[in-house]
Amino acid sequence: DVEAIVGYMTRIHQIKDYGVLPAMDSWSLLRLVKTYDSDVNDADLQTVLTTIKPVVDKMRALDLDNEKKFPKTLAHGDLHPFNILKGGENDYCILDLGCMDHEQRIADLAIFMSMACADFTNKEKTTELFNAAVAAYEKNIKLTPSERKALPTLIKANYAMFALRTAELLRKYPDDAEVKQFHERGMRGLKFMEELGWK
Repeated sequence: DVEAIVGYMTRIHQIKDYGVLPAMDSWSLLRLVKTYDSDVNDADLQTVLTTIKPVVDKMRALDLDNEKKFPKTLAHGDLHPFNILKGGENDYCILDLGCMDHEQRIADLAIFMSMACADFTNKEKTTELFNAAVAAYEKNIKLTPSERKALPTLIKANYAMFALRTAELLRKYPDDAEVKQFHERGMRGLKFMEELGWK
């Protein structure tokens, strides 16, 4: 499934002459630095802000606006298991095109890998799936050296963004089980990526 979905992703990334209204998804990992900066003085969020600061610092250093290093294409913006339906063999339907935008293509791959390939109970399986996702992508589109090097940071950035956005929500909805689950996944993902050491 990983290879098939990444194959579809690369097809999206190769679409030319498209028109799309900017989505500006407020949960996108590409908005992590801006979200962090807007929340940095919030006393209620200091625990999560301290936890994600190393990832934010790495994101600042990436030079994501350099399109030679980080090419922009049409990107899904939210490609994770809940937005993929599977029918028969090799029969997939990609849902929720509301976040599509002209963005850094590598963000799509990082989001997918963090949400669909990471198994927090199995480092070996995760490494295998991460490598398979990159290989499947590069069958159709060669990553730039900057994209490949940044991928672990971008995966962490997705977890950091979930941890931060859900921390914001938990102030208003402290008993919301789904928000708590997403928050825990974000925090656990950050820890897991450090333990995994995937590069």
